Amino acid sequence: SKFATVAAYKQAEAESAAAERESAACRPDSATNSATNSPRHTEGDGRPLSAPESRGPPMAGLRLVMPPGGVLRGDGSRTSSPREMHPAKRVDNFHYNVGQRLGNEVWKVALAGEVDDEREMFLVPETAHGAFNKQDCYIVLHNSLKSVEDDIEHLLYLWIGKESSVVDEADLRVRQLEDKLQNRVSHQVVREAEEPAEFKELFQHGIRYIEPIKLSKQVGSRNEQRVRRLYQIGGAKTFLVKQVPVAASSLNNGDLFILDDEAVIYQWMGRVANRLKAGKALDLTTRMRDERMTRIKATVEIFGANDEAPEAFWRALGGTIDDVAPPLAPEQAVEWEREVLANRRLLRCSENGVEAVEPVLDDAADWLHVGLLETDKCFVLDSGTELFAWLGKSSPPAIKQLALTYADQLRAQDGRPSWLTVSKQTETCEEALFRNKFRGKFREYVDTPDEFKKRQATIVVGKGVAGTVQQRRVNVDRMHHPEKYANVMEDLPPPVTPRDTNNNAEITTQLFYVRQHEKHELPPAEHGTFFAANCYLFSYSLFLPGSGNQAKHTVYFWQGRKASVDDKGSAALLARDYAHSLGRNSTQVRVLQGKEPEHFMSHFVSNFVIRNGSRDTFSEPKEFGVYQVRGTGPLSTRTFEVSPLSLTSADVAIVVRRSSPAFVWSGLGANGSQKTTGAAMAAKLAAPGTSIVQVAEGAESDEFWQALGGRRPYVNSAHFQRGAAPARVFHCSEGTGVFGVRELADYGQDDLLDSDAFIVDGKHDAFLWLGTRANKTKTDLSRATIIDYVQSADDGRTACPIYVVPGGAEPIEFAAYFNGWDWSNHTPRPLNELETITVEISSHNHEAQARPPPQVVVSAPKRSSLDPKPADFSRPADFSRPADLLKAGPSSAPVVDQATEQPAITTVLPYDRLIERPLPPDVILSRLEDYLSPEEFQTVFKMTREQFSKLPKWKLVLLKKEKKLF
Repeated sequence: SKFATVAAYKQAEAESAAAERESAACRPDSATNSATNSPRHTEGDGRPLSAPESRGPPMAGLRLVMPPGGVLRGDGSRTSSPREMHPAKRVDNFHYNVGQRLGNEVWKVALAGEVDDEREMFLVPETAHGAFNKQDCYIVLHNSLKSVEDDIEHLLYLWIGKESSVVDEADLRVRQLEDKLQNRVSHQVVREAEEPAEFKELFQHGIRYIEPIKLSKQVGSRNEQRVRRLYQIGGAKTFLVKQVPVAASSLNNGDLFILDDEAVIYQWMGRVANRLKAGKALDLTTRMRDERMTRIKATVEIFGANDEAPEAFWRALGGTIDDVAPPLAPEQAVEWEREVLANRRLLRCSENGVEAVEPVLDDAADWLHVGLLETDKCFVLDSGTELFAWLGKSSPPAIKQLALTYADQLRAQDGRPSWLTVSKQTETCEEALFRNKFRGKFREYVDTPDEFKKRQATIVVGKGVAGTVQQRRVNVDRMHHPEKYANVMEDLPPPVTPRDTNNNAEITTQLFYVRQHEKHELPPAEHGTFFAANCYLFSYSLFLPGSGNQAKHTVYFWQGRKASVDDKGSAALLARDYAHSLGRNSTQVRVLQGKEPEHFMSHFVSNFVIRNGSRDTFSEPKEFGVYQVRGTGPLSTRTFEVSPLSLTSADVAIVVRRSSPAFVWSGLGANGSQKTTGAAMAAKLAAPGTSIVQVAEGAESDEFWQALGGRRPYVNSAHFQRGAAPARVFHCSEGTGVFGVRELADYGQDDLLDSDAFIVDGKHDAFLWLGTRANKTKTDLSRATIIDYVQSADDGRTACPIYVVPGGAEPIEFAAYFNGWDWSNHTPRPLNELETITVEISSHNHEAQARPPPQVVVSAPKRSSLDPKPADFSRPADFSRPADLLKAGPSSAPVVDQATEQPAITTVLPYDRLIERPLPPDVILSRLEDYLSPEEFQTVFKMTREQFSKLPKWKLVLLKKEKKLF
């Protein structure tokens, strides 16, 4: 978004009157009259907003007043319970400079949590503009400016989702916003799926709806909420496990029992239990413990009826040792075993539905065998007191869902225990309790050689063992339109309290100067003055009316560009300790020089300056100083002490000296906020009693140029005289092992790393900044990227020269896009001495694929030792080398062999020529065999290319050496 500035803030009288109107509108009698009679609140077609009873269908109307019967939802229905509105307790979350920023401002009104009475509003980030949640309401304010002399015009909309239950809150908020804008605009109500065309045109990429989040139930031992379970281990001749009710009466002295209490697994053995089964039970208990070690550290405790059991064991069972039953008689044990096996049912889920599986694959009667489980199907195992859903890895999603649904239906049948759950089992990752129900050996997850080869086929193998990722061309469309590729997000910004400008709260501010590991408070006269070689702490406390001593605190620690590492560390530690001393409602914020956020700048409107040097060695008045005033609005306008070289037509410059007068120079492109701040800062920076002279660009006197140190060239191109917008800066690096480009949202001179490359796009010109330690690969790929980027520009530019800027030799035209550029370490280089790349920009870039690539012209003037070596555009392109990417236009790309994922070789050379030296230019030495024709390849290697590619790498090397193609 571009920014504009209004002339002044609202007066205190206007704020008081707005608050009175807001209070009157929120009373029941006033609210009813306002909602039914006021012409300010209209539908999308301009009609007054009326009650649904007079409009026909429920969706046709909406009453924005709290009715006696409850809250009206977005679909016309009402809630079952009435609610009380509390307008007097609502907090105005609109920032004080609302409506001063050109473009769209969007706020979302939604439920604050699970309690419907808690509702809140917050600002929607620009990346989520156009995305509307169906269960919320949105306030959309569009600000436009026809010309610099006119006032900002506003369009205000209230968007209501069909499933919204916060309409009353949204109406209250939109009334507050109208009062903020001094009733210069009336809002229109827009409903979901009924948006007018003028509303849709506000969003560049259209509007889209977000479905409400619906929570679904999860099953499976690894993600379900664990409950306490008790398992009985018995059987006359076999080892069987059955889940039983968690109670002391379920125990008997003839069997073993396992109590699964999540963090602790107890194994209890009856007085006459089989000790051989105790060993198997221990193996089962240990596996149960190991299966959950990834999410909880579980322990195992083993004891018997003759031992003293832990108190937690009997407390979990709800009984004592006296409740334990005697051991089962032999015939009872046989009957128990037969019953357990008979209750086991295996059900197959496939495209044909659900069918029972007979246990016919094992010699043991009534036992299931693991061979029954098929990888392309799903199965449900029902043992009466346990339910398992087994999902084959090759089964389709619909079959998996069928198995889970059918198992859940079985669990809900009458007669089932209330503690019965469904456990999801994945093939090769089954739990021990599930495997215990089957004979045979389960297939474990093993990384076999065959599976490794399949996975290796998707990796481009480089030198050594590890695979490397193939370099791809940078998506320049993503650079031009990042919003098309951004995920829809509605995350809240950090909870930082902005400055309250309504004067209805008690505010306390303190500024501390960090020196020798301690903080020293500064007087209010120094608030807003920061030195680049120091660090500061700024504390802001907001005491809300009627809250007693409760307050919200924000502690900023500001770090200067040239501050020592010691001071920066001390500032962070002091800020932490100071925030802890203020209590729980305190927030710490780190602020870097030149990257101050708006909520920090709100405390220093027209009173923020960064001076060179240190506060310890500074003396007033200063002999000579030049200050640059730059910004696009009250919260972004800063003052920097700079060199006279930083003068541009888009800024305001302040020239102060020991003698009178001081000058305030206004460029043709300077806006009102810069001029207002320049006048205020000149009075602060000039020596007492010094007169201040206003100077306009083009009307400078000789005295002004003499005060500035003589007339010298400065940046006064046409687009700077119109008020230059901030440039876009892209960082080109190989931090992840692959060349990539990312945009810097807030950039400064300190971001220019000497080992990387940067693209600076000013729309009318573009710069490729190359660090002195940037390698050749990074340099060549950065060149290719900036050419693609400029050629594919679809923002209306017709010409945009590209200048290659060596690090340390920046021209003033490049530095003009950075705030407060530091010229202390080098001198500027003339623009005409830089290497220039001229590209042809088409007016229809979407048709570029139907035409040959635009022409690229490289102009390399007299070289300097700081210049990187220009690319050679005369030889044919070989995309195995990054530099040759420069030849391809935005619509061209290297032809890649899909089988090997390497650039395809279409040139055919005879075998006799390939074994001679020197080789022809641009022949890839490592792929000489690919230049042979299919017939000659068969003659030389006695096999086809396909057979050759399947040979081991070591054998390929030997064959190539033998044929002198290596």
